[in-house]
Amino acid sequence: MAGSHAFAVTGMLLLGTCTSVSMKVMLQLKSAGYMGIEHNYDKPFMQSILMFFAMSFSFFIGKCWDPEKKGDRPASSLRSQIIVSIPSAFDLFASTLMTFGLIFINVSIFQMLRGSMVIFSAILSIIFLKKKIRSYEWVAISLTITALVMIGVAGVFIPPYGENEETTQYSTSQKLFGSMLVILSQLVQAGQIVTEEFILKDVNMPALEIVGWEGIWGLIMMVLVACPFAFICPGGDPSPLGGSLENIFDSFTQLFNSSSVAMVCLIFLVAVLFYNIFGMLVTSGSSAVNRTILEAVRTLLIWVTMLCCAAAKAPFGENWVSWSWLELAGFIILVFSSLMYNGIVRFGCFEYPTKAPEAPKVEE
Repeated sequence: MAGSHAFAVTGMLLLGTCTSVSMKVMLQLKSAGYMGIEHNYDKPFMQSILMFFAMSFSFFIGKCWDPEKKGDRPASSLRSQIIVSIPSAFDLFASTLMTFGLIFINVSIFQMLRGSMVIFSAILSIIFLKKKIRSYEWVAISLTITALVMIGVAGVFIPPYGENEETTQYSTSQKLFGSMLVILSQLVQAGQIVTEEFILKDVNMPALEIVGWEGIWGLIMMVLVACPFAFICPGGDPSPLGGSLENIFDSFTQLFNSSSVAMVCLIFLVAVLFYNIFGMLVTSGSSAVNRTILEAVRTLLIWVTMLCCAAAKAPFGENWVSWSWLELAGFIILVFSSLMYNGIVRFGCFEYPTKAPEAPKVEE
């Protein structure tokens, strides 16, 4: 049992790292698209399509595997299947916003800024779930805000990786905009968690099937709503309209024209699928302590991976500069605040519940 849990934890960390790194790499690749125009594969809507496509496979995996070990359950009702579309819509909006933000900032900054979800989860829990926030949680939230400011400032001033990499030459205002998009996405994702508290509590459906239906509904909404909107909305993507926010036909043309783009997309798709599966195995038997530590380790692995890539002179990576010390300090405070918020690190001056509250879950 211990060996299988260690295997699941290792798989979750490695695949979680692979997911975020491949997201960033994908945005920096170039390929010829519509009308033969070569440009970056900065395709947030396409990444959401790949994510939901990967999630949809969980539905079929759940039919032959029960990681929760709860035995046979009655077939899910049509009502339950339709209800899952609501959190899926939140997930669609949040994941697309996140990827837009990732275009402008380093992936390590992106991953750390996702820690802002604890702030929004607390606020929305107060408003909608009538949760009482204790004094130590308010202190932890204040520390989280401090850490995020430090990380955001570092992200603005850390120079781009590569001397001639046009895709990373973004202005201060663009980096700030990217950071705000990532933070805004966490507000949406916190809303997803609160919504799930309301609408999924009575849904008797295996976790893998829920993930699968979220993927299926996400794909449907991407095809019928999000992609047509992105096509008619003005933007920088080459299209018959003179420029679209994202031209899905251009996205697939670039995909088929570049083996590098196709390979990274495949890696991302497989990583998302198995990250959800390993995450299911780990979460079912983990405490708030374990989940908090695992998320911190995952963030650190992503950062170390990008630093090592830069040191190896790879086409992508992140530089270590003087501003990186500020990012590191912010990361340490962020981890400490998360441990404090979840009642893992305790101080005698605060009153604690008999059981530490659950850590907010992190969506991909």
